[in-house]
Amino acid sequence: MGLGRDLAASGVRELAGGRRSREIRGFGKDDLVGQLFPSRTHLRLRTTLNDVIIRPASADDLADINAVHEACGRRAWDPAVLDHSDDRLVVVAVVDGKIVAAAKTHHQSTPEGGAPQGYYLGGLAVHPSHRREGIGLALTRVRVEWVWARADTVYYFTDEDNIASLQMHAAFGFEEIARLPTILGAQANREHLVLFRATRPGDRRARATDRT
Repeated sequence: MGLGRDLAASGVRELAGGRRSREIRGFGKDDLVGQLFPSRTHLRLRTTLNDVIIRPASADDLADINAVHEACGRRAWDPAVLDHSDDRLVVVAVVDGKIVAAAKTHHQSTPEGGAPQGYYLGGLAVHPSHRREGIGLALTRVRVEWVWARADTVYYFTDEDNIASLQMHAAFGFEEIARLPTILGAQANREHLVLFRATRPGDRRARATDRT
C-alpha cells in the first residue's frame, strides 16, 4: 500500500499541487519523496485539522525543534543531531510555517548489549497542541520507508507503559523481541524498555511462505 493510501486510512491525505521547497534538500530520488513525489522535496499532507508539510530538518531548525521538546518535557537535541549523514534521517512537520513535530533515525553500526546492529527509529516528539492529528503516524511512515530503501529490518524501542507509541508502531508490523532495563544508553522509566523489530513487507511475505 502506498503512503497516500496508508495516511488516508488514518485521517491524513496528500494534497495535490504541493509547491517545491527551494531551501530544503535531503530527499533523493531513491528515497520516499523521490519515488512517490518526484517533483517535490517535501510532502504536503492534510490531517483532520491542519495542512502539514513534512520535510528534512536543517541546522537552522534546531531552536524550533527544541521548543517542541521543551513543550513535551523532553531533553533538547545537540546540534550534532542535525549534521548531515547518509545513515541518518531527521524530519520535521510544519503547520502554518511553524515546526510542530520532529523525529529521526540512526544507524547502530555494532551490537550493544541486547540491541542489534541496524537502523533505529527514535526521537519522535509532537507538540501537545498537535497530537491526535496523524502527524506522528506520518513522520513514522516516512522514516520507515526511508529505512526500507536501505535495509530489510528496522528497530525501535520505548517504555513498556507507552501505550500510544506501542499502538502506533504496531500498525507498521513491529514485533517485540526483547525487554531490557537499558537500550543504547537509554534508561527505562520503570522496569523495562521494550525492543521491537519490523521487516520490509515483501520480506515478511517471503518468510511466511518459507515457513509454510
